[in-house]
Amino acid sequence: MNQNNRKKDVEAIFPLSPTQFHNSVHNAAAGYWSIATRSQEPSVSLSAFDFSVAAGLVEAAGLVVGEARQVLLGVYDNSVGWPMRAKRDVSQPFGAALWLTPGPGPQALARIDIEPAAADWEESVSADPD
Repeated sequence: MNQNNRKKDVEAIFPLSPTQFHNSVHNAAAGYWSIATRSQEPSVSLSAFDFSVAAGLVEAAGLVVGEARQVLLGVYDNSVGWPMRAKRDVSQPFGAALWLTPGPGPQALARIDIEPAAADWEESVSADPD
């Protein structure tokens, strides 16, 4: 069976909808937020499979430390339909948010200390694998 026939079979079972598609992309939430709040601030949407929360925290921390700016880190996951469920079955929806700032605030609940380790990074990147 060639690719075109497979596509037609899938489309027959799951009709394509522009509305469903534009809500399915991983930056939809950030787009809706910026429209609703009229925010012109930058946003980053990323996906890194099992490492998405960690990747988001690294990205947010880089903005906080590197640009001395406040960052709202929002992370979420939700159940998906077939065929993606076979690869990533999320049994419970999940969502969390962290407001990260360059310095302590009056209502801070926790603190993350981040120090650049450029020397270690440079050594690991320049190391000869052979």
